[in-house]
Amino acid sequence: DAASLTTEVRAWQKALWKFATIGHIGRTGGPTRWLEPVTPIQSIREFSIALTDPGNGKDLSVCLAAGTAGDGNSGDHVLWKNPRLRMAGQPDIPLRDVASLQERLD
Repeated sequence: DAASLTTEVRAWQKALWKFATIGHIGRTGGPTRWLEPVTPIQSIREFSIALTDPGNGKDLSVCLAAGTAGDGNSGDHVLWKNPRLRMAGQPDIPLRDVASLQERLD
């Protein structure tokens, strides 16, 4: 089906290429070509999420996950560097210490 194939190609073009301003090509600090490749893979990604009490005595779960980007898992590596809980005005709590902290609080 041509329409679905066109949609798929356009999605990949947007993810892997960007259009440069033609009038800036060749200028100092400007693009070298009209269509420039983009590398969507990041070697480092920082993120944070706000945690709220689910109420009713329920536990709150957070899952850290990484996928294969659809190309299989050969050569894929993920390092969760310094995962921690942070609260304003309090010292950070490394995730490795959360279980023992919970035991002391119970």
